Formats: sequence, C-alpha cells, structure tokens
Amino acid sequence: MVHLPADVTAPEAAVVRRDGERLIIEPARRGGELKSLLEIWATEAPLGEHERLPPASRSAPRPFRL
Repeated sequence: MVHLPADVTAPEAAVVRRDGERLIIEPARRGGELKSLLEIWATEAPLGEHERLPPASRSAPRPFRL
C-alpha cells in the first residue's frame, strides 16, 4: 500500500512500476490511442512518390489443406 500526501492525487487507473529503489506511478493507457493516431494521419498530406512502398513482387500464396 502506498500513502500519498493529501495534496497529491493519483490517476483513477494507474500503472505502478519499480525503477531501482523508486516507485513510479503513471496513468494507465486507455483505449483510443489508435483512434487519435488515425485522426492525426487523416489531416496529413498524402505520401509523395518517394515515400510510397513499391508494389509487391510476389503473388499471394496458393491455398492448401492441412
């Protein structure tokens, strides 16, 4: 159990980890990181020709039975 001073508030969901002799309390990540990342990417300009990946040179594998 960790007792925090009265003027310190802990996040509702937290991750506690040890770094040597120190305990580090961080807010837990919640869902939505992917959504925010996609929203940021949506505002960016399309990739230039030099930034695009080349087309795949191999065809898809043929189906097989196990």
